[in-house]
Amino acid sequence: MKFKIAGPSAKKYFEKLLPNQKFGSYWIRDKKNFIINIYALMNQLSSFEKSYKKLKLNYPKNIKPELMSTAPSVLSFLQYLISEKKAKKILEIGTFLGVSAMFFAKEVGKKGSVVTIEKGEQFSKISKSNFILNKIKNIKLINDDAINALKKIKLNKFDFIFVDGSKINYLQIFKILEKKVSNKCTICFDDALYHGDIFNRKTITHHGEGVKKLQNYLKKDKKWNKILVPISNGILLLNKKSKN
Repeated sequence: MKFKIAGPSAKKYFEKLLPNQKFGSYWIRDKKNFIINIYALMNQLSSFEKSYKKLKLNYPKNIKPELMSTAPSVLSFLQYLISEKKAKKILEIGTFLGVSAMFFAKEVGKKGSVVTIEKGEQFSKISKSNFILNKIKNIKLINDDAINALKKIKLNKFDFIFVDGSKINYLQIFKILEKKVSNKCTICFDDALYHGDIFNRKTITHHGEGVKKLQNYLKKDKKWNKILVPISNGILLLNKKSKN
């Protein structure tokens, strides 16, 4: 006896974008916990929460690291990219507690280095204490405004640049980077979806406005490869197109 089992279908590509959409979750019975299952599987494969929990952190009592720090799943993904690139020199804009800088420093190892920029004096002191607390020595912290600091740094020496500082200045930061980074450098902008504000005709927040300005600028650009990855709050990856 022949029988046919209906399978998943999609009429348009956007229906296949996210795993919890009908196409990606077609066969699972417990759709309510599908996202939780995906996260658990990712964590089991990569152990990113275990790596995160190993870090000893000082932080202000009124701020939760989970709210402000880059998600462990994203950091694990970026570690993978850094490993694939065999990157050894990392630049970070926006240190906060120093979590992402420490993830990067561990990935590049003792032969590599991380330079991180933090404008706020409070978080500069906290992140420095966290580097000492976790015995990580290959991080250099610059306590300065990002725009000022970038004008003084030799940007062409970095293999990977992670931008997670003031979203208001994302476009200004990129305009500095695009002129000075090497052709082999990958740039990553965090919070590329900025909690959905970028989809409003008129943005609600100054941060959302800054992110949207960068994206509108990049839509017209033809010199860079660009991919927006919708994990966590979105990350935007860029590198220069080959001239060949």
